[in-house]
Amino acid sequence: MGIVIHILLLSFNLFKLNFLKIIRMVTLLHLTDDEKLSREEELKKKLIAKALEKKIATRATDLAVRDILPDVDLGYSAKKWETGTLPAFTFSTVVNKRLEDTKVIGFVGVRDLKGGIGTGITSVIRFKVGPGAAKVRRVFQIQGIESEEEKEGYFEEDIIYENGQHVGIDFYNVADGVSNLQLIGFVVEPKGELVAQG
Repeated sequence: MGIVIHILLLSFNLFKLNFLKIIRMVTLLHLTDDEKLSREEELKKKLIAKALEKKIATRATDLAVRDILPDVDLGYSAKKWETGTLPAFTFSTVVNKRLEDTKVIGFVGVRDLKGGIGTGITSVIRFKVGPGAAKVRRVFQIQGIESEEEKEGYFEEDIIYENGQHVGIDFYNVADGVSNLQLIGFVVEPKGELVAQG
């Protein structure tokens, strides 16, 4: 009986270890303006390198780097960071789409665009990859940004999706309502898709 319990405990601990490798709850960093700029430039370089690796273009000069447009890139209903009404105390999917074959996208942080301090309702963001029962890549507890004047935080590590990957993003709200959370990041795609050549 003792051996069986020991094996069960060992199995549980291995499961817990593997679970933590897959899902990592990460805190947000509060950066200076120079640090933010540095992180954003670093992400742009990574995205260009990924686009070249994936043969989206053969030269960096043929690629455009631009801000994420919520409707074009993530399937929002308009060109503004605003979800539909989401229920409280459950994860709601706000992004569920396959990334086009001609673009890579990366996220470096979040910013709550709603009102003043303490007015945001989204407390957790979950990034997933793959359709259906997708693999969770990162989970961020973001409620702390509501006590900051700028209401923003940057991730410890960038989150990058390659062309053709399925992007899933869930919000967990602490009250019913609309979330105005901006996902800070960039898209890299061939010039001429949205940004003109030249």
